[in-house]
Amino acid sequence: AAARAMGTGPCFGFLPKVGGLPQLTIGYGDFRGLGAPMRMMCAYTGVRHQDVKYTAEQKSTGSWSSPEWAKHKRELAQINPLVRLPYVINHSTGEVVAQSN
Repeated sequence: AAARAMGTGPCFGFLPKVGGLPQLTIGYGDFRGLGAPMRMMCAYTGVRHQDVKYTAEQKSTGSWSSPEWAKHKRELAQINPLVRLPYVINHSTGEVVAQSN
């Protein structure tokens, strides 16, 4: 049997195609965590993707914030009002899918 390229098997058939491969944006903090599995899946399958990593800064009160994420959250909330980290943007459909509990 001939070998298939990664990401071309039947289990990936539902993904929309743009230029031959899906085009995604993954957003999460600049560390391993809930965003890591999606980053690894994109790398393994060869999916074209943009990896947006938000840096958190500690405030004088001891809490953490990410001004860049706050800005992007307002923009993404226009598409998905429940957006939070991690998120995935499917540029083929315009959908923004976010983590939920």
